[in-house]
Amino acid sequence: MMHKETTSIFNDLLKFRDKYKGQYIVLKYGGALAADDQTVKNIGRQAAFLNRAIGAKVIIVHGGGEQASTAIKDAGIEPKFHPVTRKRITDEKTLDIFDKTVRQLNKDNVGVMQSVSDEVVFQGMAGYDLDTVTASPEDDFTGQVEQVNNGYLMHIGDHIIPVFYTACRNLSPVNGESRLNVNADDFAAAVGVSVNAMRLVLLSDIDGVMDQQGKRLTGLSTNDIDAVIDNGTVTGGMVPKLQNARKCAEQLTSGGVVILNGAKDNIVLQEILYEKGAGTLIRSAERIKATMSLEVK
Repeated sequence: MMHKETTSIFNDLLKFRDKYKGQYIVLKYGGALAADDQTVKNIGRQAAFLNRAIGAKVIIVHGGGEQASTAIKDAGIEPKFHPVTRKRITDEKTLDIFDKTVRQLNKDNVGVMQSVSDEVVFQGMAGYDLDTVTASPEDDFTGQVEQVNNGYLMHIGDHIIPVFYTACRNLSPVNGESRLNVNADDFAAAVGVSVNAMRLVLLSDIDGVMDQQGKRLTGLSTNDIDAVIDNGTVTGGMVPKLQNARKCAEQLTSGGVVILNGAKDNIVLQEILYEKGAGTLIRSAERIKATMSLEVK
């Protein structure tokens, strides 16, 4: 006889396979996680499982801020960041360093991911490849997403998982330079919205949004974001991340944004395939209301 807990896990798996089959899941992780091969391998293994066993369409986006800053310093240039948004300020010299450094990181990460599965192909790409993501200048050669040309994304092969880094195409080149550096959270959010992702998963080094007692908040409405910022529950670099999550969640008509600790083994699967989840799920008030209505029925 099957153990009660095993039966529950199996039922959860069947339930969420039906929910996510054919749906998009966007996974985003930053440069700190990208530097750790074991973490990258774990992310790749989970992405492959979601693709092959669940039938989800997975898109991966990664940053490389730490690696780019190191390379820029090695070139004798001091990295610069916006005092409020903390986004990188990119000039023509640092743009080239950024692109070369993070393209190599992308190649390395894809190689690590590919080692965990022979059932899927992890396809390394920049945002400017196939002009998938175009941007307009925000500050010198730092860009903001202008458009996601999702013809490619909407027709990804069943066994393909694209892995993007965030150099994008500027359709109005400056001095012949057509690349722009785009913030990875912004990039992932724009991609998630363009394919109406069921989940945008932001992998960082924290377990989610914590309350003032240090307890993880399992869920937030987009209407709650200002309150947790204003009362000091959320501070520092989490503020722009949460604001970006709200902007994205408000546009995801069938899903939400999750903040997870990407360093933990199988954390994405725990969030996606189990009822109780594993991070902080952020959804629009309308989406929460619609979900509750379905549960009542």
